[in-house]
Amino acid sequence: MDDEDEDEEEGAVAVTVRTKNESSEPDIMIPPILQVGPDERLERVGEIMNIVNNVVIVKGGGSGTHRASENALDAETLLVYDDRKVLGYVSVI
Repeated sequence: MDDEDEDEEEGAVAVTVRTKNESSEPDIMIPPILQVGPDERLERVGEIMNIVNNVVIVKGGGSGTHRASENALDAETLLVYDDRKVLGYVSVI
């Protein structure tokens, strides 16, 4: 390699290309606790269908008496596993 090639490589910048409607990486809030206590009331909201990078896709567990809009979760709702270990917060992507 000659000196010109080396200068070009040193000035290289990594660029992330996104489509017009693609959002950037969301800020992830880390819960301050690792497990909820036995006195906390838990409500089953669904089951994990897939995990892609740092995004968990949860299939809502519907009941015949509720509409989907009644089961929607607010952003920052804490999700936990059956064993009360914390998964993380619901996030708006």
